[in-house]
Amino acid sequence: MRFIFLQLVRNIPINPLNDLLSEGTLTVNIISPILRSFFHNATIHPSIWPNTASMSVKVRKLANFDPSRAKQPDMIGNIVNNNKSNYEMMFGEITGEGKNNKAKKNNLDLIRLGVFMKDALDILVKKIGTDRIVFSMQSIVTSWTGYIMVPGLYIMIDVGHTELPKSFQTCGQFINGIDNLFTFAEKYKYEVKRTRDDINRMKEQKKDDSSIGAIKWCRATLGTPQFKKLVKRT
Repeated sequence: MRFIFLQLVRNIPINPLNDLLSEGTLTVNIISPILRSFFHNATIHPSIWPNTASMSVKVRKLANFDPSRAKQPDMIGNIVNNNKSNYEMMFGEITGEGKNNKAKKNNLDLIRLGVFMKDALDILVKKIGTDRIVFSMQSIVTSWTGYIMVPGLYIMIDVGHTELPKSFQTCGQFINGIDNLFTFAEKYKYEVKRTRDDINRMKEQKKDDSSIGAIKWCRATLGTPQFKKLVKRT
């Protein structure tokens, strides 16, 4: 907790600024410093801001024979094993203040997060043979919402909301909702540990029948032309 407030002291003003916060300024000065305190471990599960190289996105582009530039999430949370990034278990989208903060854009970001999560789940099942929970977050200015998705039905569940502080005047709201961030972070770390254990176990033994059965219920992501156009739009 002390480390989190040290980050706030260094990055947010005492009084809220009158200027609109762009996505880049919001990410660098508020979102990334605060959320990295909860979700970032450089050795085990680093969070990357801004992200430019999501493995799940690249797999989707190759599968669809799409030569255009992939629409990347603003943040990814990787799993590191043996000093190498193996899998992705968290994705994030951020919207700054200004003309881009519209309901349509925010809803498109939410749809993309669901697609990223679904593809990450399928990669985990096919590569490791076990089902795991993946995570995502969306910050519309300072309004943070966390989501999880479990395999099978691919339902994206809203699991908590927190108002991140733009200044020390709004820290009270942040403190009131900080339990949601702590709970989300603890579950994320727990799933990362389980996945790392599965990766090491897979190196020692071949896939068993149960892992093959898990692969059978992987479902194709919506692939209509209209949906592809929606997902890849920047």
